[in-house]
Amino acid sequence: MSQPTTYATPVSLAGAIIQHPQLGLLLQLRDEIAPTYPHHWGLFGGHMEEGESPDRAVWRELQEELQLTPQMVMTWRLGQQTPHPSGGTTYIYYLTTMATPADLVLGEGEAMRYVQVADLNLPQPYLGHPFTELTTQALQTYILTVKSLQQGS
Repeated sequence: MSQPTTYATPVSLAGAIIQHPQLGLLLQLRDEIAPTYPHHWGLFGGHMEEGESPDRAVWRELQEELQLTPQMVMTWRLGQQTPHPSGGTTYIYYLTTMATPADLVLGEGEAMRYVQVADLNLPQPYLGHPFTELTTQALQTYILTVKSLQQGS
């Protein structure tokens, strides 16, 4: 088990669960130079800059990491807002896009991959790589939310 991280100042994060109606959820395989969780599956996103709003941060991160812009997204909304262990906040957005891997440019990480929800068995590793803790929690919440909405329809 890993040692708990200590933080000098509060950290806030903005990330996205990106869903394509046919291809599934877009995940990032973090590379060996990732400061935390190298070679783990994660979500696209990252640290918010001082004074930056969550909306601005998530779009900055998606542009940097994927060259994904708001014009390429059909719907988006804040889906999760949770406390970060540092005293900051984690914001997870839900996005729907028709962008395929050919439309995107991986600017950070080892790989990107669309994955069908049915192929995930969280928190078990996927294709030999574990998920970050944040990704596991965010995806489990997302999947439960989607199932709940489908049952309510």
